[in-house]
Amino acid sequence: MSQTIVEVNKLNKVFKQGKNQKVHVLKDIDAKIERGEFLSIMGPSGSGKTTFLYNISGMDRMTSGNVLLNGEEIADKSEAELAKLRLTRMGFIFQDIYLLRNLNLFDNVIYTGYIAKNRKKEEIDEHANQLMKRMGIDEIKSHDITEASGGQLQRVGICRALINEPEIIFGDEPTGALNSKATEEILNILLDINSEGTTIVLVTHDIRVAARSQRVLFMIDGEIRAEKQLGKFNKEAIDSNEQLTKREEQMNQWLKQNGF
Repeated sequence: MSQTIVEVNKLNKVFKQGKNQKVHVLKDIDAKIERGEFLSIMGPSGSGKTTFLYNISGMDRMTSGNVLLNGEEIADKSEAELAKLRLTRMGFIFQDIYLLRNLNLFDNVIYTGYIAKNRKKEEIDEHANQLMKRMGIDEIKSHDITEASGGQLQRVGICRALINEPEIIFGDEPTGALNSKATEEILNILLDINSEGTTIVLVTHDIRVAARSQRVLFMIDGEIRAEKQLGKFNKEAIDSNEQLTKREEQMNQWLKQNGF
């Protein structure tokens, strides 16, 4: 039986523009995200995708409505409580990798683990070593961030997102700046993470990303206008490319029907 991890009710976000103007970016959105789901959010530029992601993850304050994480309202939390929630129960991956330049790759991974203060430093170090080995970047862990490729830096970002063992990972165009090979590698990593039970929610323009999702939401003008169920993606069947090609064709057709 599925279990809802994020529930969104009548979510609105209004930005002030100048003295008297207001921009209604999100409009009465209702949505549910199930535990263990791989969800993609698509739509044209300016449709409210990133704003939606930021509001349901507590990175931005909603104007009105409710967002429940495991039945717990996040809107009522203080900034300190939200920061702790994001640190300990959520992970974040962005298109631009925001790493600390004065730290090497390994130290960038363990930094948020140390801040959380919910485990011994030795345990955090060991977990970071395991994560970086799994991501294939353990041999460069002592490198500075200027000595790593974009794909390697994105792997560091994923390690950092996972260091505190989050329930859910939010991503904003995490493959947007990567080449095709690096994109495939990162998507396979995300699929592995999802197969272990971690919920993943990504904003993306990339059909390759959406085709690997379990479900896709399509946004226009601050509203969810359409939804497509694709079912779990079987990564083991990727060698033949038949499953992936079929899903990409389905996504292409569906997006065209919705004016994308």
